[in-house]
Amino acid sequence: MASNISKVIYFDESSALDFLDLLNEGRLSTSLEKITSVEGSAETKLESELSIGAKILSFFRATASVNAGLGAKTLSDTILNSTISNTILTDFLKQKDKKPILEFKDIYVYPYENSISYLKCFAPYLLLLKNDLINGLNINSFNSVLEDAKGYYELLFEKDGELSIFRFNIKSFRNNYCLSDLMKMKLAYYAIEVGECELSKLEINNELSFNTSKNTISSTEILEQKEHIEKKVKLYDVILAGVYNE
Repeated sequence: MASNISKVIYFDESSALDFLDLLNEGRLSTSLEKITSVEGSAETKLESELSIGAKILSFFRATASVNAGLGAKTLSDTILNSTISNTILTDFLKQKDKKPILEFKDIYVYPYENSISYLKCFAPYLLLLKNDLINGLNINSFNSVLEDAKGYYELLFEKDGELSIFRFNIKSFRNNYCLSDLMKMKLAYYAIEVGECELSKLEINNELSFNTSKNTISSTEILEQKEHIEKKVKLYDVILAGVYNE
């Protein structure tokens, strides 16, 4: 069955591979067609039919690179990565209607204000400022520090009047897209529900704080907490995001 996704914006290959591996009970079989590529005097020939699973993928990459020869290592890695990536994407598109994958169409996303995701969306533009330091903050290293400190970033969305959270692997964007680009597009998202979260937990101060409070609280504190109970919203990890055509 043909997919209605005409352009891929984001694809978390590792999560998709885990899903496919579990769906097929660890026996996801696929064929890699013969690939012949010549760059200068280096010729790469890769031909095999194998069972690709989460546990053997890295081993196959290493083995194939060695067999291809040192002179064509970079080229063979590129071809192999592209072939495997396309295979995983194709297989996932065939199985995206299976549980626990959930589909969300025509969705706009946006960051929660005063969150690390909010800063991440605008961090690259800070480099345009003349001053390297703002209130003691090193602007030049700000974006890289965010990438090292946090692997997944949250964006809010609304569906049928219900507010929820999408979470994105920052290294899974395709075609040079980035987190801030998502806010400009109406996309289809395929995700797995992973839990619930209070919106206040997304605030920078709360993300950077550690629970050092005492184990016992007074009755007065319990009453105060009950008065400020915050509603939790659903949290989804996104596997695929793309342009959807009916």
